[in-house]
Amino acid sequence: MTGGGNEYVKIYYPSDNMVQDDAELQAWWKEVREVGHGDIKDQPWWPKMTTVQELVRSCATIIWIASALHAAVNFGQYSYAGYLPNRPTVRAGGQCRSREPRSTRRWRLIQIWPSSTPSRASFRASLECL
Repeated sequence: MTGGGNEYVKIYYPSDNMVQDDAELQAWWKEVREVGHGDIKDQPWWPKMTTVQELVRSCATIIWIASALHAAVNFGQYSYAGYLPNRPTVRAGGQCRSREPRSTRRWRLIQIWPSSTPSRASFRASLECL
């Protein structure tokens, strides 16, 4: 990310002085540190945002967090959360408005329920919601 980012940022900030003189950029960086991370704003590892290279690295980190890290952390949840009995809150909703008798609704669920059901207990728990 830093390779292409470096070339792109240098279009708008060809020198370190331009980074230092951009009041809007400096105000944004101050807000990132002091408002967004107020509890750790005084840590020595924060970039000072005085060079083009610091801007490139900071932007690359933000892009990585919003893309690759987010995907790595969240995409693994589907195998667990995609199975309905593992997320009972998904079933939380209003009362069933169907006029069919409960036994008919249960029978329809039995017909469409996947064959890889892990246990009878989870199946019964799902039926109780009907």
